[in-house]
Amino acid sequence: MNKIKLFAVIFIFSSIFIINSYCTNSNKVNTNQEYNMSNIARGGYICSDKNLTYYNFSVESGEDYDTGMSKIHDKSNVKLTDNNVMYINVSDEWIYYINSSGDFETEKRSGTINKIKKDGANQTILSNDESKYLQLSDEWLYYINCEDDMIYKIKLDGTSKEKICNDKVRSMFIKGNTIYYSNKSDRDKVYKLDLANNKKEKLLDVSPIYFLVDNNYIYYLEYDYDVQTDIIYRDSLDGKTRKEVIASEKDLPRRFVIQDGYIYYNSWLNMNYNIIDSRNEVKSLLILKKKIGEQTYKEIGTGYIKGIDKNWIYFKSSSYVYEHLMRIKLDGTSEEIVK
Repeated sequence: MNKIKLFAVIFIFSSIFIINSYCTNSNKVNTNQEYNMSNIARGGYICSDKNLTYYNFSVESGEDYDTGMSKIHDKSNVKLTDNNVMYINVSDEWIYYINSSGDFETEKRSGTINKIKKDGANQTILSNDESKYLQLSDEWLYYINCEDDMIYKIKLDGTSKEKICNDKVRSMFIKGNTIYYSNKSDRDKVYKLDLANNKKEKLLDVSPIYFLVDNNYIYYLEYDYDVQTDIIYRDSLDGKTRKEVIASEKDLPRRFVIQDGYIYYNSWLNMNYNIIDSRNEVKSLLILKKKIGEQTYKEIGTGYIKGIDKNWIYFKSSSYVYEHLMRIKLDGTSEEIVK
């Protein structure tokens, strides 16, 4: 009889655990998106899930300009919206983005928060806050509100707006249960905020131009006044490694993306600062590829890096806003026009 009771108790508790686990997981949103932090850092113009890549485009079309968001499907482009999208995030059914409907010539980098079905249906404004750095994590959308430069979150239907911290923020990225951000309240030093306990901690006592977190490291671009150029460093998140040089002044590095142990970055190496085209736009930078931890790099193309997916680097051939979007495979082959 005792064995029967014991079995019944075990069965009941096991059932409760399974049901609770199911309910908890059913509230999670499968973002299904890849390489999001690197792409968000570049403006969120590119976002991929396991099947498709979604991208922003802005090109000249005769005397007019064609802008919007498309997806690449079977090597063809399917336009989803005319909105000038930024900070693209993808879930199983929806695409979340910021609609920057301002002056394209100045590349306005903020706007309203929107969502649209992956087939282009049901386009909806979720928040009229002037926002940037939109990121999807579980059932929440996190963003910087440009009215006060602070981090907020809203649910995926636009409700339950909540401020996350009181620091003024220039840029921010979410990795797991942690937000990494450039703290304007402390001269753009990099902090991290644990979302579970709201505890914040300073990570870098420098003010980088640009930073990313990958695996157990923070990578950042900092101007070196001694050599008068930018250098890419990395620090371990546990503080054991500091100021490890990833790309030195010899590379003349600019902004970068990271994937699978490689860093892809723009370089001034081939630049004559006086070379401009007829629109007074700076011509192309080199795109260099380097295995992290090694000294040698490989030149894989020329252009301004816009984003990355598992097979391609996306770029524009000059700084002109309405230049065609291009892409090239990660080994430097098969360059082609996307839009």
